[in-house]
Amino acid sequence: MTPSSILVFALQGTGEVYSALAMGPEALKSFQKAQEILLGMGLNGVDQTIIASSYGNIGMAYDTMGQDDAAMEHYQKGLEIQVLFGN
Repeated sequence: MTPSSILVFALQGTGEVYSALAMGPEALKSFQKAQEILLGMGLNGVDQTIIASSYGNIGMAYDTMGQDDAAMEHYQKGLEIQVLFGN
């Protein structure tokens, strides 16, 4: 596991805790930073299901904040990636 991968998992875990505590803006920041790192690693070096999951996480944060349109946009993007890569 690379240092970037470890950081991604830590940020995702932090975002999940924030979501559980209904702290949407903090969760969103954690999830967006994790996704930024994932995308910076390059699509060939990252399991596409993890990238799809990152969109779902961001969607969950928006959902927690009552931003339904933004949530749906991110859920949809995650679903498109899952379908595209056959997962």
